[in-house]
Amino acid sequence: MYNAHWQRKTAITSFSRKMTSDDFYILTETMQKFGGHFCTKLADAIRAADSINKHRILHAFPEMILDYGPESRFAKAMLADKENV
Repeated sequence: MYNAHWQRKTAITSFSRKMTSDDFYILTETMQKFGGHFCTKLADAIRAADSINKHRILHAFPEMILDYGPESRFAKAMLADKENV
């Protein structure tokens, strides 16, 4: 339990710079491509949200930044695929 709590807190602080519109695009594209049903719906919510609600969603689900954000393994794989096309 402690490890999961620490991981959630670390997710928010590990991506310390402010996310740009490109970062949000990569995050939501990666969530759409590699995530499950809930994750894809959450990506839709992030895309529809204003800046305040985007912030609220990411604070509620900080692991999404680690799992699907611009520096995640999924994002790197997706960007590498796009470069090879």
